[in-house]
Amino acid sequence: MGKLKIINTLVLLLTVLIFSNSFADETAKELLKKGINFGNNDQVDMAIAQFTKAIEINPKFANAYFNRGKAYAIKGSYDKAILDYTKAIEFNPGYASAYNKRCNANIQIGNNDQAISDCTKAIKLNPRLAYFSYNNRGHAYQNKGNFDQAILDFTLAIKARPFLSESYINRAIAYFAQKNYDKGKADMRQAGLIKSNITPNDPTGPHKVAGK
Repeated sequence: MGKLKIINTLVLLLTVLIFSNSFADETAKELLKKGINFGNNDQVDMAIAQFTKAIEINPKFANAYFNRGKAYAIKGSYDKAILDYTKAIEFNPGYASAYNKRCNANIQIGNNDQAISDCTKAIKLNPRLAYFSYNNRGHAYQNKGNFDQAILDFTLAIKARPFLSESYINRAIAYFAQKNYDKGKADMRQAGLIKSNITPNDPTGPHKVAGK
C-alpha cells in the first residue's frame, strides 16, 4: 500500500505539473497576441510590456523575444532589439525572420559585417525572405563601399519582387556612387513607373503593386 500511495502521489504531481505548464503556455500566447495587437495600433510601450510578461511566464518563448525585438527597433533601441533577436534565435535556431531583423538592426548601428552574416543565414533558412534579406544585405555592402556586391544583391531583390520600387531606387543609388549615371537614371525611371502603378513592359496598362 505504501508503494501504491507513492506512485499515486507522483502521478498526481506529474498531472498538476503538466496542467500548470500547459496553462502557462496558453497564458503566454494570449499575452503575445495582446502585444501584437498593441503594436498594430502603434502602442509600442504597451506591446513591450505584454511581450515582457509573456517572457516572464515562458523564458524560452522565441516569438515573444522576436516581437519585443521588433518593438524595440521601432523605438530606435537597436541594441535591445539585437539582444531579443539573439534570444529568439537561441530558442529557435531556424528562425529566419529573426536573422533578417537582426541584420537590419545591425545595419542601423553600423555592424555591417554581422548584418551581412545574418542576412546570408536568413536567405539560406527561408528563400521566401529573399527580397527583404537581399535588400538589407545590399545596404550593408553599400555601407562598406562594396557597390558591386550591393548592386548584385539589389538585383536579386528585384528578381524576387520586380514590381516594388525600393530595390530599383537602392540599386540606382549604388550605380550613382559608381558614377554609372545612365544605369542609375534607368533604375529611377523604372521606380517611377512602378510608383505610378504602370507595368514597365506595358506603359498603357496598370498593375497591382505587391505589398510587403
